[in-house]
Amino acid sequence: MALEISLSPDVVDLRDDVEQRVEQALREQAPAPALVRDGADKLRLVVAVQAKNASELRGFWLPLSGIYAIGYVRLEIERTVTLPGPVPSAATVPAVVWQADQLVACPWRQADGKIYDAVEKLTGAFLEDYRRTRGR
Repeated sequence: MALEISLSPDVVDLRDDVEQRVEQALREQAPAPALVRDGADKLRLVVAVQAKNASELRGFWLPLSGIYAIGYVRLEIERTVTLPGPVPSAATVPAVVWQADQLVACPWRQADGKIYDAVEKLTGAFLEDYRRTRGR
């Protein structure tokens, strides 16, 4: 399974830490799928958290003015599936076969910790479901 990580520009500097956390969780919690560089199946992590100032969030109750982290962290599995049909015209397409996400909404200074927590929760949920499908 190939690991693919996508981060919004506001949190792109977290790439190495996020990648290490996912890889470590997969190594430490067997059974888990092996990561390979060019695997057909993809374990995709999307961190879409943006910095928003209080004036952009007008209409929402905020305890203080300042910068807030708003967005989500999503983990999904994409596999190539074959659509049914006559053999010569059967089509293979990528399909998301598992997905979970966590919302992030906090003061900007807490964003890194909330993102790391979300990554750990999502990775744990994925591994739990993976083990259940493997019968372990």
